[in-house]
Amino acid sequence: MSPSKSLCDRCGYSPLAGVDAQIPEAVSAELCSFPSKHRLDQRPLIIASFCRTWRNATLALPTIWSDIRIHIRMVPKRAELWILRIWLQRSGDHPLSVNISSDSEVEHVDNPTLDLIISTSSRWKELYIRDVAPRLHSGLLDSSHDYQMLHSLEFTSSPSPYSFEISRNTPLLRTLTIHRPSAERLGIPWAQLQHLSFRGTEGQLSSNSQAILDILALTANLHTLTMPYYVQGPLNYNPRSIHMPNLSKLALRVSRGLVIGPPADIFTALDLPVLKHVSFEVLASADRVAWRTSTDLLVLLSRSPVSCLIITAHGKSKSSPSDEDLVKVLQALPGLKGLHLLGTGIRCTTKSLFNRLSYKPDVPILVLLLKYISFRTKQLEHEVDIASFVDAMESRAKHQPNVLQKFQWSA
Repeated sequence: MSPSKSLCDRCGYSPLAGVDAQIPEAVSAELCSFPSKHRLDQRPLIIASFCRTWRNATLALPTIWSDIRIHIRMVPKRAELWILRIWLQRSGDHPLSVNISSDSEVEHVDNPTLDLIISTSSRWKELYIRDVAPRLHSGLLDSSHDYQMLHSLEFTSSPSPYSFEISRNTPLLRTLTIHRPSAERLGIPWAQLQHLSFRGTEGQLSSNSQAILDILALTANLHTLTMPYYVQGPLNYNPRSIHMPNLSKLALRVSRGLVIGPPADIFTALDLPVLKHVSFEVLASADRVAWRTSTDLLVLLSRSPVSCLIITAHGKSKSSPSDEDLVKVLQALPGLKGLHLLGTGIRCTTKSLFNRLSYKPDVPILVLLLKYISFRTKQLEHEVDIASFVDAMESRAKHQPNVLQKFQWSA
């Protein structure tokens, strides 16, 4: 009997005998539905090795083979190339999510692994270029390739000094994440983008307000925008107004970096008439950055119909807004309906804040239209904070029985 057969097959026993054949397919799809941190996801191969029943189940699901994660080495390994061919064969014609990285020494585009994956460019739905040697960008992103299905593109390294042009053959591209923006060197169809994210870190151009403004001037159709809250700037001139009629979500990230302050020039230039959702994310790497409230951002928010505010903070609390900072933000959002504070670095959940949120006959109530408020944080040092929170919410509920619908605090 062939040694390649599984133990279950050699014993003539199937653990799923008598069970509906759709069950192993459903289980396989569920097991492979979560992202993998490994360069080459081995879960489909492991599941397929259980027995003939499970092998047939995985082969019947091209979707679980459509997540391609490859690392281009200086010296290609035959085994990895062989596995890649299996992956592509079993994925059928299903759209691919391709995640590519490389050794820093790789500079030649005539690589068999690279050639094989580029031959499938017409099936790429998502492309993530992570830590790829600069010269390889010209091989991955070239006007001669077919990107008719590409919907999402991300760079985590700079293509400079190599430029590319893909604006003519990416009709479905809607989502872009870049780390070193340079509008004049990136041949991107900016006007058709709906979701744009700047992921800036120390020393990268995405933390420069002028580079961000140059990009935003080309992306009037955006629906969501993610950008650094602190940047290198501000500019020495008054930028022209940038009108974004469709932008409904703005996410601001606080991370480690060599920064001067909030981008006053960007906040002053933006006109966001339909902005509904605003979020701040304070990363754990920002533990050395003290929070600074931008008055220009407050002016921008006060001009927009914001209804939901989310603040997520990790790491040390000094990087997140204090109770006084949050009050300033809430005062700029009279139409706010939802407030959510999440994470271990929240420091504004104090008795002073809850007193401002409670109803008092002689003081105008803060965020009059607030319907939902939730705090999910482990920074519960004093029980009086919880008691003050409950008292404040109950006073609002009694004064506005038809407005406040839900309040929650969980650790």
